[in-house]
Amino acid sequence: MLVLAVDADAEVLSTLFRMLDGGECRVATCTSPFDALKFAAAHKPALAIVGRPKPGGDGKGLIRRLRVESPETRIIRLVERGCAAGTT
Repeated sequence: MLVLAVDADAEVLSTLFRMLDGGECRVATCTSPFDALKFAAAHKPALAIVGRPKPGGDGKGLIRRLRVESPETRIIRLVERGCAAGTT
């Protein structure tokens, strides 16, 4: 299965690659929404994992465009969450 991972953070992409690549998965990574859309149109990945892409687009906009360019691709959206000060 071909997986496309998109995020501005190289560490996030590296972690996703290490976790998923091998076995039945091949992983491609992109930091730019533009490159991700070009890749998806050409290769039709089975799954796209979308985090926070670099300037030039946002995750929600990229997901909308992916649905048009590659409607067969399943999409998982990564969402950042943090702890509020004073909580554990």
